[in-house]
Amino acid sequence: MPETAESRNTISDDVLAEIKKEVVSQVAKWTIVVIIALFGLALSGWLFYIQAKIDEYIVARAGGIPVGSVVAVDLPTGCPSIGWEKFSAGAGRFILGEGAGGDSLTARTYRDRGHNESFRLTEANVPAHQHETVSAVSQAMPFGNGPSRNAVWGTTTAPYPVGMTSFWGKPTPDPVSIIPPFIVLHLCKKVA
Repeated sequence: MPETAESRNTISDDVLAEIKKEVVSQVAKWTIVVIIALFGLALSGWLFYIQAKIDEYIVARAGGIPVGSVVAVDLPTGCPSIGWEKFSAGAGRFILGEGAGGDSLTARTYRDRGHNESFRLTEANVPAHQHETVSAVSQAMPFGNGPSRNAVWGTTTAPYPVGMTSFWGKPTPDPVSIIPPFIVLHLCKKVA
């Protein structure tokens, strides 16, 4: 068959089928590559976004602290947000171990509360005792200026008796603080 202009510009059906097959193969391959790349980019973005949340969740769930534990937390924002709440029963209080501590310590029962921040001393709190004193008859010899620096002036007893007891001070004394040095932290209870 002689070659014509029309036959020179046409591609055989076999070649066209091969080209079509190669185009479909290349488009499919690059579509899969783009989808995988987009999926990887999206996944890495989500990992960066939720990494802090995942870390907090892992610490909260697998941190090794049992539910019901109370711990002191040194965070200005208070208790951690996931799995913790403020232990309000401990507000303004020290934590004291349950049981008998030995060394003549009082046995304490679980969830007991007690005592005050200060204590007002009264005569009942002072053990029985005596001071060696002598009586003086003049105001010129005030308390502490006698021969033994122990005279009580204003009495007329003679000869100077020894063994008198005097009580000085306010009838209602000021409270005495009994709180040791401290630092205030947040008490948080593990709830989840």
